[in-house]
Amino acid sequence: MSDKRFQKWLDVIVKDGLMCDKRKSCIHRFTRALCNFIIKNGYAIEISEPYLRNCIATGLFENSKKSHIASEWNYSDVNTEYSEEEFIHYNFIFDSEAWEKFWLMEGWWGDVHPDNLYGEDRRLDIQNFIWKQICLSESPQTEELHEILTGGEEEITTPWSTNGDVYLQETVEYNGWGGLRR
Repeated sequence: MSDKRFQKWLDVIVKDGLMCDKRKSCIHRFTRALCNFIIKNGYAIEISEPYLRNCIATGLFENSKKSHIASEWNYSDVNTEYSEEEFIHYNFIFDSEAWEKFWLMEGWWGDVHPDNLYGEDRRLDIQNFIWKQICLSESPQTEELHEILTGGEEEITTPWSTNGDVYLQETVEYNGWGGLRR
């Protein structure tokens, strides 16, 4: 990748909603919003925000004329050891509805705009790329998942989960029939 071409690409004015701004400013704001979105939903990001911004800018530049299937985002793969349950839980938290809400707020500029020929492709690229940047060991969602899978520390007792016959259990608890039941 040519540095001059990349810098020129970053300095291009793109439409951002109702206003226009340099692409690098749009990417900066977008990355900040993306980090906040990930953290708000209970995940930690392993890489720094500036490095994430650089990866996203590079990915958008290098894949600007490629479909999602043909694009490559191999810039930072920190999340390589995970269980199937962790991946399923991540996709449960960041389902299509969650991403759609995010894109409705943050996806109205140049490269990720739905009217851009490859806008939807870049959105999918970013969604897939983010999973590889998650720090599972520091994420509250991972802790929550492990509690769900292990049954948690405390056993929850509810009236409807008692063992045996409730009527007989009350008999033992009240030392005979006692009370109103005779």
